Amino acid sequence: MSLNPCPEARRALRLCMEYLSQAYFFVPWRAELDLMLWDWVQQWRERGPIALDDFEPDHARDYEARMLSWLADRAGGWWRREAGGVRFIPMAEWLRIYRDARGP
Repeated sequence: MSLNPCPEARRALRLCMEYLSQAYFFVPWRAELDLMLWDWVQQWRERGPIALDDFEPDHARDYEARMLSWLADRAGGWWRREAGGVRFIPMAEWLRIYRDARGP
């Protein structure tokens, strides 16, 4: 995680998350988008990166997960939809929310 969160990374992360919601689900912010995209990040981090020359259409999610992971690290957190709208959550708080939602 970045020691000095970057406001530009925070904005880029939100735009990326909204773009992926539109691209895959045709809605501005899919229900539980934050959890689903973090699942992608976790799976990518556990599996490790694929070689750039191994690119296939099925690997698109790996590239998206890599980008989300990088942006989240630089932003110092993650975006989440709550009753009042979409809000930026600092990483430590986000990891608690994710753990509560998905289990250990």
